Amino acid sequence: MENTIENKRKFFAQYWGQNVGRISRLSSETQKLKVTSQIHFAGQIPNISMIDYLELKSLKDISDEDAIEVARLFKINPIEIQKDENKLLFDFYWGEVVESVEIDLAFHRLSVDCLRSKGYALPWMGLSVEEQLKRNWIKLK
Repeated sequence: MENTIENKRKFFAQYWGQNVGRISRLSSETQKLKVTSQIHFAGQIPNISMIDYLELKSLKDISDEDAIEVARLFKINPIEIQKDENKLLFDFYWGEVVESVEIDLAFHRLSVDCLRSKGYALPWMGLSVEEQLKRNWIKLK
């Protein structure tokens, strides 16, 4: 995928309505903005192309609350959660037996929208998080 402003805008659209957009060139201090078609900043209404990057969370730092919410998408009530770079391992009771399930967070359809809605960085259209960082489309908190 080419590094174009149009592709960057498409990428930004996934985080619509979240306060993750950042403009660093309008002042000495980075501004936090909601990703929408109209950004209100200092009385001006610049368009989405003025957003320099998105400030997102790394999956390796997923909170317990967010991990439990992902587990519930899969109808799992976890008794233990183990976190890995892009995966979660849930232990849960299946009757009287403890079972385990591993979920690749970045690629499972049920978890992707949930995690993006919470501001996590995920691969997109063949672009890894590392490539998004190289293109300066995102920065991690």
